[in-house]
This record gives sequence, C-alpha cells and structure tokens, in this order.
Amino acid sequence: MKGLTQKEIIEYLYQCYVKVDGLWFVKVEEQFGFDKALEIDTEVWKIIPKIQARFLKSKLNGSFSAVKDKLNDNHKDDNYKVKDDSSINLINNSKANLESRDTNKNKCKDIDTENIGKKTIIKTFLIALNIKLKLDGFQFSISKNKDLVAVKITECPWHNILIRSKRENLSSKIGSIICRTEYSVFASEFEPEIKLNLSKQICKNDQCCNFNFKIPYNL
Repeated sequence: MKGLTQKEIIEYLYQCYVKVDGLWFVKVEEQFGFDKALEIDTEVWKIIPKIQARFLKSKLNGSFSAVKDKLNDNHKDDNYKVKDDSSINLINNSKANLESRDTNKNKCKDIDTENIGKKTIIKTFLIALNIKLKLDGFQFSISKNKDLVAVKITECPWHNILIRSKRENLSSKIGSIICRTEYSVFASEFEPEIKLNLSKQICKNDQCCNFNFKIPYNL
C-alpha cells in the first residue's frame, strides 16, 4: 500500500480496535449507565477471546492430534519442547502394538501418547498466550512450573488508556471482571479445566498483575 509501511498499517488497525472498544462502551454508558455498559462489555469479552484463541490455534496448527513436529520446528524454545518418542504413533497405534500380549507395555504406550497430547495442548496455549499478550501491547513475562503457568504483567495498555482518559477510578471495576472473563475464556479454548486466579492487579494499585493458570495435570 502506497504511503503506509507495514508497521503503520498494523498500528492503524490496532488503534481502530482499541478506539472502537472504548467508544462503544462510552456510548452505551451514556444511554444506559456504567453498570449496564459493563454488563454488556462482559458478554462481548466472553466471545472475543474465543475468536482470538481459535484463530491462533488454526495458525499454529493446533488440532492437537499431530501438531508436535510443526510446533517444534517453528518454536525452538526448550521450555516448550515436546519429547519425541519414535515408537509412539500420535494418530494410531500399530496393529502389532494393539495385539501385543504384553498389556503393561501397551498401557505405558497409551499413557505416553496421552501425556504427549496434553503437553502439546499446553505448549500451544503458552505460545498463543504469548502472542496475544504481545499483540495487545502488554509488558509481561511468562513462567511455568509443573501444573502452573504464571503471567506477570508490569504494564497494562488498557489501564493506561483509562488513565489518559481520566477514568482511572473505573479501572479496577472493569479489570476485576473483564480480565478474569477474557483470560478464563481464552484458556478454556485450549483446555476447559484450566483455572485462572488473579492474585494481583495493577488497576487495584498493585505493582503488577499476576495471572496464575492452574493446569489440571503436570507439565
């Protein structure tokens, strides 16, 4: 496109996204009050994260049945690496394995296959979460340990917008509901049993936001 760089095009679209999000809220608030605007906003953010998660899963080839090779090729981070056991077919076990007389060996193979599938799901979630937070303009770090994924946010673009618009007093009311809704829904698109706990939030005068995702199995 003449006159605009790729970076400027992205910035233009991002600004439209942000402005529309704020303007529709303000217009609903003017007609029906803050509580009704927040109620409708919550319903919106029960849907938007689904769209985001499904888009990212499709781009990451996140169907979970045979994605580990592609993810490992594209993302070389050892923290996300899925161990490859060539004796395991992620789609189907061989007939020989199914008919094996060694039932204990078969059970181990089944368990290994299941665990690799689970790890692939969480790996895809971690990559998608990282992408989402970056695209939304957060300053953050992500760590994981066994059954916990911890996100530490040191700068929130949505809170900053409310400060600039002199509506900082509403930030905690909005953030308490919308953030929990948004990220719970986003996570559930990858694993429905993931539980989110918000132990700290910048909008509540904490130094950072802590989003703790409890995974229903060890990573």
